[in-house]
Amino acid sequence: MPARGPSKGDNSWKHLKDFFENELEARDNISNELANMANTFFRTKPTEEKAKSLAQKHLWPQNVNNLQVPKVEEHLWRQLKLKKETKAFDFAMQRSQFSLCQVMVPVLKIMDTIKSDTVPNKVKEISGDTFNILAHAIV
Repeated sequence: MPARGPSKGDNSWKHLKDFFENELEARDNISNELANMANTFFRTKPTEEKAKSLAQKHLWPQNVNNLQVPKVEEHLWRQLKLKKETKAFDFAMQRSQFSLCQVMVPVLKIMDTIKSDTVPNKVKEISGDTFNILAHAIV
């Protein structure tokens, strides 16, 4: 005789459903227009051309040397007897670190602009670029 699931009025699986339901703690809403854009951007990857163009717009400041991902010398990397998974994980971490370093450039520009020049349109533009880079890093 095949096993039967819970009957219609039976709550025996409720604890499973409850375990996997997560209510995220939330704060104040933002504008609907911005929320709709964010919901779209966090699930849509920009074209590689757009991402490169944005990166070119915000190159590393010459006087911030530590805003780059450290690289292992190639001959050391080849000599290390690491599993494929370890190398893949390290590559993913380097890529994440690169994205975070990349997003720091417009953040630093915002900080510098706020300190030295309070042109609201400039702040809006750089803030928008910061958002776009972060959204690209999340996807």
